Amino acid sequence: MFKSIFIVAVIFFVSLNSAYAGKIGFIDMQKAVEMTKKGKKSIKKLKGIQEKKQKELNGKKKSLEKEQKEISKKFAVYSKEKQMQVQQEFQQKAMAADKYFRESQVELANKEKELLEPVLEGLRESITVYARANDFDIILEKNRSSVLFGSDSVDVTAKVVKKYGK
Repeated sequence: MFKSIFIVAVIFFVSLNSAYAGKIGFIDMQKAVEMTKKGKKSIKKLKGIQEKKQKELNGKKKSLEKEQKEISKKFAVYSKEKQMQVQQEFQQKAMAADKYFRESQVELANKEKELLEPVLEGLRESITVYARANDFDIILEKNRSSVLFGSDSVDVTAKVVKKYGK
């Protein structure tokens, strides 16, 4: 929120100051990552990991659903003690599956960061080089800085990716 207010204030100040002759541009970092060779490779690897995890999770879910159906079929003939035991065992398995799901989400988020951070760092360096070489005063990230409109003339995404080396 503070970042958005700051950016709006900067843009407002710049628009009021007619003597200001600086350049402002924006970049779509997501698009830039997707346009680079390293980014494409990282995204492909991440999708493979996600698909593998999803298959594992789907298998666990199906196994639990199958077990639940089996329990439901036999539940009425069990003694009260056996019913409680079966319920507790199933609840423990369900909680373990839920825990595994949450751990998998954290693991995937960490893997995404591990795979994409080097690409993002390289793009940041390229942005700095490009901005300095082309006399930009400000380059905003299109999707995170509340850019509600951006003319193609100030979109530096393709130029930065070119500087990065695709």
